[in-house]
Amino acid sequence: MNERHDSDFVVERQNKKRKSFNGVKLREGESPVLNARISAGIYWKACAVVLLSFLIGLIAWQLGVFLLCVAIITASTGFLTKKFLFLALTNQRVLMRRGIIKVDTMQLRLESLESVEVQRTLVGQFLGYASVVITGVGTRFTLVPFVANAVEFRDALDDALYKKEKPSDSKE
Repeated sequence: MNERHDSDFVVERQNKKRKSFNGVKLREGESPVLNARISAGIYWKACAVVLLSFLIGLIAWQLGVFLLCVAIITASTGFLTKKFLFLALTNQRVLMRRGIIKVDTMQLRLESLESVEVQRTLVGQFLGYASVVITGVGTRFTLVPFVANAVEFRDALDDALYKKEKPSDSKE
C-alpha cells in the first residue's frame, strides 16, 4: 500500500541537492554572489532618543522616563527591521525582503532589472550606510535602507548585468 513511484524519488533527490542562500532555495546553476550587510547605524534614532531622555530627565524626570520608553520601542523596531531586512545577489536574480508587519518579498531576475541606485543621507554618510533603490521593468521599485556595503552591492550587480549582456553581444 505504501508504494512510491520513481518520479517521487527523483523529485526528493532534486530537492535535497538544491542549495539554500539565506533561506531561499537556489535554482539549478544559480550561485550566490553577494549578501548585503545591514548597518548597525539602524539604531541611531534610538541612541539619539536615549541621549535626549537623559538630558531632559535632569529637568523633568517623568518626561525623561517617557522618552526612555520611546527609545526602547525605537530600538525594538530597529532590531526587528534588521532581523527581517534582506538583500542578496545571485548570478541570476536579486532577492529582497523588507518590512515587519507587512513583509514585502521580491525576487527580480537580472533580465528584468531596469536600474539600481545608491542614496546616502547625511546621517548615513557619517554612520557608513546607504539605501539601495532597485527598479524593475515598469514602475515597480524597492528601497532597501541601512545597507553598509551599498556601493559594493551596486558594483557587483553591475558586474553581474555586464556578464549577462556579454554573451548576447558575441552572437552578433
